[in-house]
Amino acid sequence: FILEHGDRLDFTAKLQKTYVKTFAYYLKDLVSDVNGIASGELHLKGSSSEPELTGKLFLQRVSFVIDYLKTAYSFSTEVDVKKDRFVFKNVELNDVKGNHAYVDGEIRHKNLDDFYFDINIQANKTQVLNTGPSDNERYYGVAYASGKVYIHGPLDYIVMDMGLESEKGTSINIPLI
Repeated sequence: FILEHGDRLDFTAKLQKTYVKTFAYYLKDLVSDVNGIASGELHLKGSSSEPELTGKLFLQRVSFVIDYLKTAYSFSTEVDVKKDRFVFKNVELNDVKGNHAYVDGEIRHKNLDDFYFDINIQANKTQVLNTGPSDNERYYGVAYASGKVYIHGPLDYIVMDMGLESEKGTSINIPLI
């Protein structure tokens, strides 16, 4: 409850097989079709203007689609929730063909707002594009790649630095008008 002499927060939430879709709002401009379950314990302290969320989450059978690329991925992992960041290490990310990429990184935030991504990915023949002409008229197709990807920046200005090599099964279309 909220005290009369301030708005101090002091909550503990125990999650048991909670649908991850519940939290998809925070990534709505980046991913869609979010599924999976979360278990763990979270502690919310501080104030409504400066909340501090800490704890540990166990994510199982999480899946999502990166909207711009139309690529679908799934994973299970543990996430350390610190007061200003979500930290994940050595996450095995699976594409729709069963290929793997490995992800390390963190998503930083200020008071559960102003999210900043700092993510490293090591891809191995992983699907990195799955678009059609209705998604992007300048280029489209299916692409598989191996190499490194560094995703960083705020949610409204994400930067992707890539050092990738195309793999078998890649077919990119660039219409000449």
